[in-house]
Amino acid sequence: MIINSLADLDVFSHGEIRNNKVSVFQTEYTSTWLKREYGITAPYIDTRHNEYIALFLKKAGTTLNINNLKNANLIYADFLVKQVAIGNTINLESGYLINDYFSTDGKKTHVSLNHVLGEMRFLLDAYKQTKNQKYLNVAMQIRKGVESLGTKWLREDGDTWYQVNRDLKFSGRDYKLLTLGDLLYSQKSWEEVGYKRSPVFDILIKSKYKYLTNINYPIKPNILNELKRQGFIQ
Repeated sequence: MIINSLADLDVFSHGEIRNNKVSVFQTEYTSTWLKREYGITAPYIDTRHNEYIALFLKKAGTTLNINNLKNANLIYADFLVKQVAIGNTINLESGYLINDYFSTDGKKTHVSLNHVLGEMRFLLDAYKQTKNQKYLNVAMQIRKGVESLGTKWLREDGDTWYQVNRDLKFSGRDYKLLTLGDLLYSQKSWEEVGYKRSPVFDILIKSKYKYLTNINYPIKPNILNELKRQGFIQ
């Protein structure tokens, strides 16, 4: 299955993997939502999709001992650092947030909480792998950006908003478990690189977990285990 997935990605990238070249992957279908909201049509770059692909390529390279894939994640990590340099961000009083999507014509979009937490963790993993300060610096600025908005991320019912827009207004019903997992694993990632937990992240975790219990939403075992490990539940 791993080899077949690599073959599929090789076809999708027009032979880049086979030719020892891995780049950022573009989405080749148009999202009606992105087209309606921002006028973005394919091809465009989805940050979360690329995060998952890059992590898969790294793990596949390690498992199958394919040298050119073992550091495939760093290509995308460098891409994220570049987006900051060229201003594809929402800048805040403290820190910034990297846009969810990038189009060839430079249109700028919103930032969703799950995307930006994924980017931050991805950069922390790159820092652990290389000890290159540039990855830690951008991850820290993303953390500050999320913290700068603080409890504004929370809806009246205690759930988290899905996204913050360029005018700093919030919108969208968030994922039930995805973002909760992202918050928990983000705290774990910061501890692994020797930094203290984010008090703001803890507030968001507590509120989102309470919201889910109030609506009797089933929590997956891996999320429950992490909630217990981090001391949120017994």
